[in-house]
Parts: sequence; C-alpha cells; structure tokens
Amino acid sequence: MALPTFSIPRIKDWLNLLGFEVIDEHYLCHSTLLGEIKEQKKGRITNMFANIAPKMGSVCVLTAKKREWPLTPIRPRVRYRTVFQPAVRTASMLDHDKN
Repeated sequence: MALPTFSIPRIKDWLNLLGFEVIDEHYLCHSTLLGEIKEQKKGRITNMFANIAPKMGSVCVLTAKKREWPLTPIRPRVRYRTVFQPAVRTASMLDHDKN
C-alpha cells in the first residue's frame, strides 16, 4: 500500500492556511546513487552534493510556528483633548459704533 506524497509547496500552503508560519526548511539524506563506496569517501561525496544541490535531499524538515492572533482588537488608550476656540471671542457694540 503506497502512502500519498505531497509536494513541499503544498504542505507550506496548508500550514499557512492553518495559521502556521514556516521558519526553516532543511534538506537531509543526500544520496550518492553510486553503489558500494567506502564510508570515508561516501561522507565527502554526500557533503559535496549537499553543498552543490541542497534541495536534492530525500528528506525535508520543515520548522513551523503557530501564529497567535488576539481575539479582540487592542484599542489605544490615548485620549485626545479637544479645545474649543470660538471664532468670535466677544461681541462688542463699541467697535460697531465707530463706523
């Protein structure tokens, strides 16, 4: 029975829809596909493949963090004071009578 395989972008999209943020993506297990090789040479060759083509690893480890959103919006507590300044301060009949 074969297990379903999903692409990395599809998994990232699912995580994003569920409210996760992908922090790190790391690939492991770079295969040499060269058959029988001594362990010492195999380590060097795998490191070379990891440096040349890092996304060719057969295992991908995604690190994701759940984003936390508050349920209620936080309102600022700053209150602005409005100062009433009338256009005409006082009505004076003395200025009117001079004309």
